[in-house]
Amino acid sequence: MLKQKVAALALVVLALALFLTIRGFTTTGQSTAGQPMATPGIAPQPVSSPTWVDTQKKQGFRSQGEYIAAEAIIMTRNLYGKQANQYYADAATMKTAYAYWQRTCRDADGSLCEAAKSGNLQCVTFLAGVFASIDDELPAISDADRFWDLYQHQEGWQEITPSAIRANPPALGDLVVANGGRAGHLAIIVDLKVPTKGQDGSITVAEANAPSAFEQLTWHTDGRIDIWPGYHFQGLLRQQEIAPCLRQQATPAQQQWAALAMEVAVHYGTPAKYFLRQICQSGFQISDTQGHALISASGGIGIAQLPANVARNIPRCITNFVQNAQNCDQRVGSLPAGVGIDPTVPAQALPAAAYTMSMLYNHYRQNPRMQAAQDTLAAYTMALAAYNTGSAAVDNAVQTCNIAGWLDCLDHQQADHHTRDYIRAVLGAKT
Repeated sequence: MLKQKVAALALVVLALALFLTIRGFTTTGQSTAGQPMATPGIAPQPVSSPTWVDTQKKQGFRSQGEYIAAEAIIMTRNLYGKQANQYYADAATMKTAYAYWQRTCRDADGSLCEAAKSGNLQCVTFLAGVFASIDDELPAISDADRFWDLYQHQEGWQEITPSAIRANPPALGDLVVANGGRAGHLAIIVDLKVPTKGQDGSITVAEANAPSAFEQLTWHTDGRIDIWPGYHFQGLLRQQEIAPCLRQQATPAQQQWAALAMEVAVHYGTPAKYFLRQICQSGFQISDTQGHALISASGGIGIAQLPANVARNIPRCITNFVQNAQNCDQRVGSLPAGVGIDPTVPAQALPAAAYTMSMLYNHYRQNPRMQAAQDTLAAYTMALAAYNTGSAAVDNAVQTCNIAGWLDCLDHQQADHHTRDYIRAVLGAKT
């Protein structure tokens, strides 16, 4: 009887060891792929899609991270199959991403690359599509196992190491980066449950090319995050939600203005990181060194550099963006009523600027000369130019010199090249 019990126990131990090996864990804390593991932990569990995106209106978002996470949830719901790597290209919520993949991920014969095809959609390709869908394309792309090194010096991005998580906890929109496996893995945080004293929390991620489109990772009270078996957690990548001109030093007032700028950009659907750079053209200042209202050489007034003729025609209701819909000027009873905002007051100028950019962007994106979603960057560039020099001048340049030559045509008319310089300052390498 004793021999039978010993034999049975040995079989249990052997089975447990085999299970741990299959799942990617070993008793020495090394993955079977040869990558170091912090400690054997709790494997991620498949979960259903977070529902907060269905109940929280867009105007309630307070960060770019929420905006990114919401888009990720909506798009991830389109994924299906055993590896969550299949999708319907004609789904309404996938069209912009699919157009982006067609433009940026092609094989030598011009066909869609393998990494973007339904049935083989890769984790990095999918998340790049998520960012492209909100007109916030990732600045650099590689295999997931090289992402961490690639983003070490990317402007506007912050790397949060595992040891720094207790001081800088995960947030919606953060990218979870891991190496190991075949080529690493990348996912995006779309829901959180913060650990409490004595009770672990969790992180819900959205992902492609994984056993489940949504998975829950354990977030321990000591800051550890359990990762996929066979992978090594390198850390979190976070898009910094602060204007470049304020990163070194900002007054309390400027910090408040920057937060407001982020909110109104999210609400009116203009890319937040570019909008912050746009407001940086005034240095987040409202007055000059003599205390007079800031006025640019082109006639822009105040923190958002809005011309007086534009400011006087903006619906006042757009300043009350939390209570009002984006098209409040078309909603009976929206307050405050009437038109005309004060460009010297940031609380009015910043919502007005984001509203104006969204109107200009939609105007140029709907131009029949555009190639639908594939020209979103060109449309946004035109919107920036129109914000800087007036839509009449840009419309005339597009009409005269077509899509390919409109900026050269416009620049030729400006001896000081102020519009081209303005676009370069806002878009940087995207110009």
